[in-house]
Amino acid sequence: KMGKRRRGGGASTSRHLSSTGAANGNNGNGPDSAASGLQSAVNRQAQRAANLGSMLIYIGVVWLIVGILVKLGNNARDSQAAEGGAASPPNGTLIGGGEKSGEGGKISSSSTTFSPPRAGTSGSGTPSELILRDTLGSMGSYPDPFGITDDMRRDFHPVVKFPEVWTDDFAPASEAAAVSGDSIQAGEQGSTGASKGRWRSPWDRRGLRKIPNYSIIDFRETSGASQLVDPVRAEEVARERRRAGFRGEYGVGRYDEDRSQLYSSEMFKDESRDVDGYKGARTVHVGVDLGGPVGTKVYSFEDGVVHSAGYNPDLGDYGHVIVVEHTLASVSLGDRRNSPVEETDDTLDVFYPTEKDHKRVWALYGHLDAKSIRGKSPGKRIRKGQVLGRIGDVHENGGWYYPHVHFQLSTEEPETHDMPGAVSLADRPRALMNYADPRIVLGELY
Repeated sequence: KMGKRRRGGGASTSRHLSSTGAANGNNGNGPDSAASGLQSAVNRQAQRAANLGSMLIYIGVVWLIVGILVKLGNNARDSQAAEGGAASPPNGTLIGGGEKSGEGGKISSSSTTFSPPRAGTSGSGTPSELILRDTLGSMGSYPDPFGITDDMRRDFHPVVKFPEVWTDDFAPASEAAAVSGDSIQAGEQGSTGASKGRWRSPWDRRGLRKIPNYSIIDFRETSGASQLVDPVRAEEVARERRRAGFRGEYGVGRYDEDRSQLYSSEMFKDESRDVDGYKGARTVHVGVDLGGPVGTKVYSFEDGVVHSAGYNPDLGDYGHVIVVEHTLASVSLGDRRNSPVEETDDTLDVFYPTEKDHKRVWALYGHLDAKSIRGKSPGKRIRKGQVLGRIGDVHENGGWYYPHVHFQLSTEEPETHDMPGAVSLADRPRALMNYADPRIVLGELY
């Protein structure tokens, strides 16, 4: 039996070797044939990869073309909506470059009640009856000592660039609701944001408009205890906030707002303290607060030169602050070109403003970080759109819990890097003439 097994195995082996040899004999060259087959397989794989790459490039080009067409369509619809008088977004148009809204920009009858005529004048020789009796008037209801036109305002650079969102939930800026200042520390502020509706494709922007995303903050009932941080604890609070990831949110604090409870520190209560001729218990805010995360860039709205810069250390003061002297044309280029001009050989098609066509304005940018004032020596030239500094944290902005930049306009040159950011009710008529509504530069924020 064993012999048969050996013979069987031998026969099998012989058959295997014979078939292998026959195969090699039929091909003539075994190794060359294997290499040829491998090369063929590699070529087929390379061809498939090339085809796949071409297909992906083709798909990418098609999507790019579709995206461009959709973008052009959205821009066309936006233009048609603007020409058709579409409503303004809830927060106004872009800060620093927006137009006034239509019906939403009108002021109510209660807001247009003026003080009764009386003897004497307020500010630059203007009768005191031009000042609104009620606080928180709408844009355009305050005197404009600089004669800023819509064309000029559109040409200004934003002081703070707010983020933007696409939304179908928009209304006139004057109709946007304000949130309480107390909600800031509680972390309930939130931004206006886009309306939450059914899901839609990111390419589908029918009926949507891009609007700046920020909240309007009401500080009338906000206590100073919730917003002012003891200087001894300021750096500790700043560290705790950084560890917790708190940086602040975008918001707007209003002009001509009576903040009797907020301004509770000694610098506001000291009636003997004199800032550029303003004394008394100061509660009426005469600037606009532009809130944002710590480190948010603050820009110069127009060309100018540094008037002064420094650090105001008192609790509730400006902290690090810069005052820039800007020169504005009292009549814009467009308005002058549209005026009737006698045709003479000396008439040019370009308007060159003369000295009498300009007005000086001093703009204060307060509550900045420490680095902002470095190199800001008096007389240093500033360009429109230049980054002046950044919004400071609580240990460098005067002790304010809510990070923001205080923006204020003055018709009179300040004595130093300071202006009365708040005035007494008794001084309010004069102050509203000296410190114009910053919305004439910023646009209709609320």
